[in-house]
Amino acid sequence: MRAFVNGSIGPPFRAAGVLVEGDRIATVAPDDTIRALARERGAEIVDLERGTLLPGFQDAHVHLYLAGQHEARLDLAAARSIAEVEREVRAFAARESAPVLYAFGLDESQLLEKRLPTRDELSDVAGDRPLVVFRACRHVAVLNGRALEKVPAEFALVDRMTGRIEEDSLFRLEKEVFVPSTEERRRWIRQGEEKAFSLGITTVHEIKGAAVAEAYRAMAADGSLRLRVFYFLYGEWEEALRARDRFAGLPIHFGGYKIFADGTIGAETAAVHEPYAGGGRGSLMWDDQDLKALFMKAARAEMPVMCHAIGDRAIDQLLRVRLEAGGSIPFLRMEHVEMLREKSLADVVRGGWKLCLQPNFAHQWQGAGGFYETRLGQERARSMNRIRSWHDAGVPVAFGSDGMPIDPLYGMRSAMEHPNPEERFDWEDAFSLYSRAPESFVQGGGDAGAIAEGMRADLNWVRVPHQEIQAMRTEDIRLTLAGGEVVHER
Repeated sequence: MRAFVNGSIGPPFRAAGVLVEGDRIATVAPDDTIRALARERGAEIVDLERGTLLPGFQDAHVHLYLAGQHEARLDLAAARSIAEVEREVRAFAARESAPVLYAFGLDESQLLEKRLPTRDELSDVAGDRPLVVFRACRHVAVLNGRALEKVPAEFALVDRMTGRIEEDSLFRLEKEVFVPSTEERRRWIRQGEEKAFSLGITTVHEIKGAAVAEAYRAMAADGSLRLRVFYFLYGEWEEALRARDRFAGLPIHFGGYKIFADGTIGAETAAVHEPYAGGGRGSLMWDDQDLKALFMKAARAEMPVMCHAIGDRAIDQLLRVRLEAGGSIPFLRMEHVEMLREKSLADVVRGGWKLCLQPNFAHQWQGAGGFYETRLGQERARSMNRIRSWHDAGVPVAFGSDGMPIDPLYGMRSAMEHPNPEERFDWEDAFSLYSRAPESFVQGGGDAGAIAEGMRADLNWVRVPHQEIQAMRTEDIRLTLAGGEVVHER
């Protein structure tokens, strides 16, 4: 039991104290009342030192398992040429003993050559071990020759001349080719959890396949999972039904079934109406009939569905087919939605969609000369990520990082500094979309994201007073509680 006094709580910000009992906020009251209750009940009194107590952050679209994996992988986000990629991988291979080498975060728009490396350019840098180099979006990777030797011939989305592998073929690599052990999966979940806590994140909407779902379930069952997790499963429909049943009664939530309507702009696989600057219009992952059948099946099963859609053609397909399918799908979500057209907004509302958005995408790629502009042209680039307009139109909106990077304060700043001034948020609205708003996006939500009696004690003690909260940094988070338990201290 802990009592927090001598600070502010919020938002909305006000001077008050908080008493935490078990995993709940028991009392919110003036400091004198909280001190008296603490003495009466033998609670530890925590002096906030005129700092601020905030609800824990929530990341409504994240790949925490991958973040755990990245702790043992090479980060190429800072690479600026293919020669630098080769040097970094060669040095990584010299110090890393794993049988398969992985690198992540590569953004070819930042490279001198403005392209991904090829299998030949990666042929000697990893010795005789397989090498997988992920593009930043994780929908495309490049394999060296050793890795390509392991890829079955039936994997369709593989260019064996260049080493490029994308979309479903890439997603199948871990599931069918380079399969981790159960202990590796558990270790990566623990490492991802620690990263989340270090950033003040207390709830995540996690997305991965059936094998990782089982690892999360086992950790929830044995009490080793401390993070509040809503799990969305990408895979077969029957796997989602089984996972929902197996999660029942455990301290982990089944979020729903995840599908991809298209790919990404960086990979030029996002489905667009007008061609990319280099030609091509991307790919739709579903035909209309199969998509309609899925929506009807989800309505019958009362299964929430999370739909990845980036290009305007994929977004419009989802909106149109959803209305044709009819029925009621609980917690129906569309993720990313970067190219939602204004004329399609009414169908978002009519279809009952919730939009999970990534303001960090706009911050990183939507500025003048950014890769949105190089891929799509200036006019289309300017019209993307209208996050404030969609929010103000009454569409349910929440923020998630997609792991690029996992950092709620970076995401908030991205929303506050959107390249289009008309799309900017103030601090409190941005914070709400990274704390309270995700609660309405999931079944089983509603009891976190605010400081009020009866709510979960998911809290961050921030050293700065609330008058200076807009300048807070991650380093200012002194203490994080998840379900009343201290999970991180600085």
